[in-house]
Order: sequence, then structure tokens, then C-alpha cells
Amino acid sequence: MHLHSTYYPPDRLAKAPIVLALEGLCFVGKTTLAQALATQRQAVAIPEYADLAALPPWPPGHRDDVVVALRHFLHLERQRAAIVRRAPRRLVVLDRSPLSLIAHEFGMERLGVPAAPDLAAQLFAKAAERGLILTPDAYVYLRVPASVSATRQARRGAVPAHLIDPRTQTGIEAASHSYLAAVPPRRRLILEGTAQVTDLIHAVERLLVGLPPPDEQAMPSWHLLACVALLLRDGERSA
Repeated sequence: MHLHSTYYPPDRLAKAPIVLALEGLCFVGKTTLAQALATQRQAVAIPEYADLAALPPWPPGHRDDVVVALRHFLHLERQRAAIVRRAPRRLVVLDRSPLSLIAHEFGMERLGVPAAPDLAAQLFAKAAERGLILTPDAYVYLRVPASVSATRQARRGAVPAHLIDPRTQTGIEAASHSYLAAVPPRRRLILEGTAQVTDLIHAVERLLVGLPPPDEQAMPSWHLLACVALLLRDGERSA
């Protein structure tokens, strides 16, 4: 199976590419899959944030630091959108999306450091509504067993410790799955990152073949995660 224009409505291709976001924790294979889709299926692979600029200092001392960091990532997100507009293709693959950035704030709350998941959700949702950043048409969430993640980390090198802290990862996964549960089934896919890359590509292609038109089964706004943040806080107060 190969991606070509007959899989997508001609009017859709004339207006905008299909935007696919790859999500998941560190070392699940997002970058590997993005690069494979770029080389084998002529997609535009948009690098993740750490490959575009240095990450903000961590940990944040107070909420103002969090706001500065989120605005930094919003700037990078706008840069990513500009890359796509300069190099139009039928398929764009995002190595992480604002979902990662919002979910990260949930993870930071689990660590007890300053965080603002509700602000992050609102900030990126408003930017998407204004057309300043890309809105994914579909999500692929990759996962691997903890033992596989540890092996890959040992082979590829360290990442900031807070990103692989079990508390952080629990918060990130809870937020990510809360959002994905609201995404129409034809717009989301959860895959095992231990599968062969060719099998992952075929699974992505099947998802894209069944993708509904942009005006059907719309993607929920990231504002949804601001509501999740509020519900979690209310639950903690009543506990």
C-alpha cells in the first residue's frame, strides 16, 4: 500500500496537507517512524522541539518561568508551521505536537514543581483556532514496555531526568489518554513501538486511508485538557 492522491479528496489536497502527530513517552520510536515516513512515503517530517532549539531551564522557579517556557514552545510551534508552508506535501508528520507540551505540564504537577496545564491547553488551542499553528488531523500514540525504553535509553544516551521519572510519565500518559479518548476513533491509533517499522508504516497508511473528511468527526480542541486539569484539581481537593 502506498500513499497517493487517490486516497484523499482532491479538494482536501488543494487546501492543506494531512497532518499526522506522533506522540508517546521518550524512546518509543517517534523519530524513527517520522523519518521512515519521510524517506519511504515522501512525507515532510517536522523535528521535535529539542531539535529546533535548546529547551528552557528546568526546574521552573515559579509560574512566571512556566509562562515564559510555554511561549517559547509556542514560538517553535509557529516555526514548525512555517516549515510546512514552505515545503508543501500531501503528508506532514509532527514529531510530537502541542499535546506533548500540555501533557508535560500534567507530569510536572505530579513532581510538585510549578506547572500550568490549563494555561498550556488554552494557549495552544487559541493559537490553533487563529491558524497560527498546525492542528493534527490524526494522532498515532506509540508505547513500549519499560524494559525496552530502558534499553533504548542506554543505547541512545540520557535525557533530562524529570522526563523519565515515573511520576512524570504517569501524568503525561494520563493526560494524553484523556485527550485521545475524546478523539474520533478514525483519527487515532495506538501502536506498539516494538513492531517492525514497515508494519508501523502500514498501520499508519490504513489509518490515513480511513481518515474522515476535515468537516466530519472533527478533532476536539486542546481546551478539553484545560477541563481535565480543573477536574483533577477538584478531585484532589475533595480527597
